[in-house]
Amino acid sequence: MKEMEEILSQEEVAHEGAPEPTTETTTETGNKRKQGERGLNQFPKVTYRVTNVSATRQPLALEETLPKWHNTLGFLVRDHLYITVREWINVDKYEITRMWNRLLTRFVLPQGSEDLVKEHTLKQWAIMFRNYKSDLNSKWAKKGLDPTQRYKILASQWAVFQEHRSSNGFKALSESKSELAKRNKYVDGP
Repeated sequence: MKEMEEILSQEEVAHEGAPEPTTETTTETGNKRKQGERGLNQFPKVTYRVTNVSATRQPLALEETLPKWHNTLGFLVRDHLYITVREWINVDKYEITRMWNRLLTRFVLPQGSEDLVKEHTLKQWAIMFRNYKSDLNSKWAKKGLDPTQRYKILASQWAVFQEHRSSNGFKALSESKSELAKRNKYVDGP
């Protein structure tokens, strides 16, 4: 029993000299983030194999591959596309081709399925691009914060983005779309 008390007191002394746990983590890029905060997705360092394609043209693969696929799509949108482009249809076709080719450097598709998967991927990229800009607006622009340290965004691009999002035309369009969404009776929620 006395040995147990000595061990416990030694552990207490050891804990007294230990540094306090920190609530910040340093990422690979050197940026600090708070505990529990997600880091940015990274481009994969290994190659994954897509085993099949579903009827909806979505890639099917092992359990670990699909999240990597989806994260890589989001990474490519943030890394390659300018936030000053207003709509997906205006994105440079050359840039889309570069994104697709870069994606194929880390994901091997089943033979003959590239066109089907590319069609699905382009739709996903359009949605991700819209959501990315929406998040920039709601989480950064409306709060007066600057995302240029976190994302690959130039200060001049951010200024143009903020100017567009604060214009009367954009605010009117946003309000009309918001009213239209509220009338949608098929969406779950309040």
